[in-house]
Amino acid sequence: MRYLPLTEAEQKRILDLCGVKSFDDLKAAIPEELRIKGLLDLPPALAELDLVDHLESLANKNQGAWMQSHLGQGVYDHSWPAVIDQIINRGEFLTAYTPYQPELSQGTLQAIFEFQSMVAELLGMEVANASLYDGATSALEAALMAARTRPENEQVVYVSEGIYPSARKVIESCLADQGFEVRTWKADSKTFLSTSASWTGAKTERPAAFILQSPNKWGLVEDWNEVKALSDQQGARSIAYVGHALSLALFQSPGSVGVDICVAEGQSLGIPVGFGGPHLGLFACRKADVRQMPGRVVGLTEDARGQQAFCATLATREQHIRRDKATSNICSNQNLMAMRALMYMTLMGPTGLERVAKDSRAKAFYVRSALAKRLAGSKRELAVLGGDLFNEVTVLVGPQESLWLDDVLSRTQEQGVLAGAVVSVPANSGFVKGLTMAFTERHKKAELDRLVEILGA
Repeated sequence: MRYLPLTEAEQKRILDLCGVKSFDDLKAAIPEELRIKGLLDLPPALAELDLVDHLESLANKNQGAWMQSHLGQGVYDHSWPAVIDQIINRGEFLTAYTPYQPELSQGTLQAIFEFQSMVAELLGMEVANASLYDGATSALEAALMAARTRPENEQVVYVSEGIYPSARKVIESCLADQGFEVRTWKADSKTFLSTSASWTGAKTERPAAFILQSPNKWGLVEDWNEVKALSDQQGARSIAYVGHALSLALFQSPGSVGVDICVAEGQSLGIPVGFGGPHLGLFACRKADVRQMPGRVVGLTEDARGQQAFCATLATREQHIRRDKATSNICSNQNLMAMRALMYMTLMGPTGLERVAKDSRAKAFYVRSALAKRLAGSKRELAVLGGDLFNEVTVLVGPQESLWLDDVLSRTQEQGVLAGAVVSVPANSGFVKGLTMAFTERHKKAELDRLVEILGA
């Protein structure tokens, strides 16, 4: 969009409407010492072509954008059909915010309705909302929803040790101001999984909810039955947090085991990494709890002429409707990202989703096997974490090997590779840190061999 300055006539009209004679009069309420004197200390203006060249030179300084990346931890460098970039640029989709007269936007509402239907099917639940901001926000809102449906329980939420650190920070920072306590549901020190047996709380406790993430931050696939069983045992609500939406193409959906609330990070569904955002939060629950669900819900009905019509079925969370009785301060949905996810799922279909998921998983197994062979017989305090995984592999680092980890991160970055993310590990595991590496269908075999060679060296 080009900058279009106001004409003198337009400026005079604005001043007249404001009842002042000059723009300086508009600043009368601002103390003199707080006003900027003169012009800002900025370099001279550039011609448009020179400005584009300058911006490109600045962008090229970001070497990380072009490096071989294995960072993961909720953000994965997947590919998507090129046609999505063309469709999403159509004018009909160029609003990411809620239409406040939604019934006028039948095309947008129909797309959201289809998105909700696909998310509900993916998570194995009865109803889904129109999306939230990201996976961490969805997990937070799930905890608040659980507390609303269990008002007699303690204001305590247990979060599995294997949850992404970024998601935990969001949950902790937001719940703290509302009087909640976030506690850790410990993972088993040998399997790195959170189970009923690994929970160290008292049998008399009545927390509001248990949140279990799978795949967890170490890349391992958790058992949804564990969070369901433990929640039922303690009279709490069970929350499943799917850290990688594409994993649902291969593994059991949370809804199939009766989990109360299901949330997920949907970035892997055709959404770019984008320097950490914007991404997409998926949220689904049972019909019985739908009025406590945050966000908006689009439904299918008939208009006065008996024709098919889409409408905003539930909007109980809107401040402009409910104010202090709102179920959430989320008064919109991540519409543009939800449209990308809808297009991705539509174009890929169940077979395509499964193919991408299997390809990503196979590459993780390949690297884990190759690293295990390199470490076989070694006396180093290093080990490759076993167990069922999706697309991430964790190398465990012993107390004497912390310098190895620093060396690996430094050497790989020098060679144009972001090797992975450093993660904490369960206490009493015999290790002090872990290096978790993510793999997707975009990684070529030569890149995997290169990573293994650098790590092995």
